[in-house]
Amino acid sequence: MAKVAKKHVTAINAIMLKTLAQYITVFAGARSADTENLSMYAEDVAHNVNGLCSFNKQPDAMVLHDCITRQDTIVREFFIDALRYIEDNELIAERYFTCI
Repeated sequence: MAKVAKKHVTAINAIMLKTLAQYITVFAGARSADTENLSMYAEDVAHNVNGLCSFNKQPDAMVLHDCITRQDTIVREFFIDALRYIEDNELIAERYFTCI
């Protein structure tokens, strides 16, 4: 397992922020009249923003990886690039890998 270097923090932030923007655009924009689902999407966004904030305070890739993988499938799949980056750079133990 590799140490989380500054380059990893920067890359993960870029991936997460880009993905959050895409998630908001796709789900909130397409369903702007559906207030019940908008609340759910807002919770998904908040969950991932909180995970990213925690990661930035204490760069522990396992915490962020776990934050993403404990969400519904569609949300988890949306953030697959962040999961892959963490796993491809071996920032967590191999036994926690979720991507093939």
